[in-house]
Amino acid sequence: MMILGSLLLVPIHLSLGLTHFAPALAMIILGISFSLVPAAMWPSIPIMVEEKRLGTAFGLMTLIQNAGLTLFNWVAGKLTDMADGDYTHTIVMFASLGFVGLVFALLLKAAAKKENVGIELPTSKAQA
Repeated sequence: MMILGSLLLVPIHLSLGLTHFAPALAMIILGISFSLVPAAMWPSIPIMVEEKRLGTAFGLMTLIQNAGLTLFNWVAGKLTDMADGDYTHTIVMFASLGFVGLVFALLLKAAAKKENVGIELPTSKAQA
């Protein structure tokens, strides 16, 4: 789900910023991709991390997510301001972040395979 969500982010952001298509369908797909990524990412923590470190893992994940939400919104505003209100650079940045998300999704999948952990299984079976 994380791979699919990240894959969808790249063309959707590019279509929103670089084409003149009506944005309604792209926004629906963007909402779906924004829900796919965390729906796969957050449940993988208790499967990949030993129980005594779960609180730290969830705290670190929350810290990183909130830092990203703070930083990239600020960067998006600065890019738009520097381009005199043109959103092209901002959209390319967000599409690039979708690609980075795809890389991290693939790294997570590789780590799960290396550790022989079934993050794609239902939680009860993966934790067994």
